[in-house]
Amino acid sequence: ETAALQFLDQSEDAPVSPAVGLSLHQATGGNPLGLLELPNLLTPAQRDGREPLPDPLPSGPRLEQAFLKRLSRLPVATQRALLVAAAAASSDVVTIRSALQFMEIAVDALHSAEAAGLVAPAGVHLRFRHPFIRSATYQAVAPARRRVQHAARAPARDPPRQDETGAARLRPVA
Repeated sequence: ETAALQFLDQSEDAPVSPAVGLSLHQATGGNPLGLLELPNLLTPAQRDGREPLPDPLPSGPRLEQAFLKRLSRLPVATQRALLVAAAAASSDVVTIRSALQFMEIAVDALHSAEAAGLVAPAGVHLRFRHPFIRSATYQAVAPARRRVQHAARAPARDPPRQDETGAARLRPVA
């Protein structure tokens, strides 16, 4: 942590506040390339702590390309499942499973990502091995596709309800 803060403090291109430096250290796991690239991808207000950092943090083109090469080798269904997980505001497996089902993606599509060491189950959560994997997965797609993934979270936040006929509804009747 101390070395990361010293490294960030020496940056003349995009200096960050100490509090933001701690957040960047946590987000990058101390990865020097991440610490080098991330401050340049933030706004001045984010760098000095006046605005929140984006979630997920941008990964920068060099880091993104390294992880995207690994992602591109995975089956398409696994790539789609990873995007759903990356767009999820929660790492809760039940929430992610619900979003995958809503998107008609087999839950077991994530097994290939686990076998590749990109994600790992952690109790009731699904964790990306590194925050940059999540970021690269998310940033690599067009904004329109990201919006579709975020829409898939709605059923997970609002569980199905039954109407008077007993049929399941994704949303309550207004």
